Amino acid sequence: MLKTAHLESAYPKIEKKFTTLPAPIQFQNKSLQHTAQEFLLNYKLIQLCTPEQQQEIFKHLKISRYHSNEMIFHKNTSCNELTLILRGSIKLAWHIADGKQIVHRFIPAGCLINIVPLISRLNLTHDHVAHDATVIATIPGHIFYSILKQNHQVSLAVLELICNRNHLLFDDFYHQSTQSLRGRLARHLLLLVEYFSYQDKQDTTLNIKLSQENFAELLHTSRQSINKELLWLAQQGIAEVKYNQIHILNLGKLRSLIHL
Repeated sequence: MLKTAHLESAYPKIEKKFTTLPAPIQFQNKSLQHTAQEFLLNYKLIQLCTPEQQQEIFKHLKISRYHSNEMIFHKNTSCNELTLILRGSIKLAWHIADGKQIVHRFIPAGCLINIVPLISRLNLTHDHVAHDATVIATIPGHIFYSILKQNHQVSLAVLELICNRNHLLFDDFYHQSTQSLRGRLARHLLLLVEYFSYQDKQDTTLNIKLSQENFAELLHTSRQSINKELLWLAQQGIAEVKYNQIHILNLGKLRSLIHL
């Protein structure tokens, strides 16, 4: 059985604390600039910056808004800034020759992304698409480079964050190669609970809406296969989907579907 602690070990804990409440609650009576600063100050790599370096980052933050399914960054383009998701979520995807979109992952609010392509000076490996109405803040790359050169503690914190994410990537490869479709769907649902859920009176509700097509893209299968598995989960009293809203009815049973 895959326990929650195992999931937590694969994610930087810093990125999880912002995703247990619906986005509107996070933004009450706060400017986007102030919210961006609060999000950033929960990252170890920002905490280790000097006060002057933090102010330099905050001064150069740029806020941008995107509509649902709007392209934010294109695959194979250069990366010149760090990106912090303030509201909504971003799907990392590829568009192949026949126009079909293959989704790799949904990234929630609170996450700082594109560290690797910025530092490596390599082009982006995915399209970045707003899954829903999304707000981001960007930090110019030259500001971040300057801090890395001056502050070795920040450099080590960045390395730690990259290693944590690399661990998660290999965990993905393992489960993709060894689990049945039911097990992989259960794992993705648990990961979504970690990032996108809030507790209702009777169940756990995901505040990201995903269609059967979204799950088919994530798990590289057909909508018919996803529909069959979701129907089974509903019959077993584990999870149900209503109008693309996912309700987890029994977390214990959901975890039991995954085998290490």
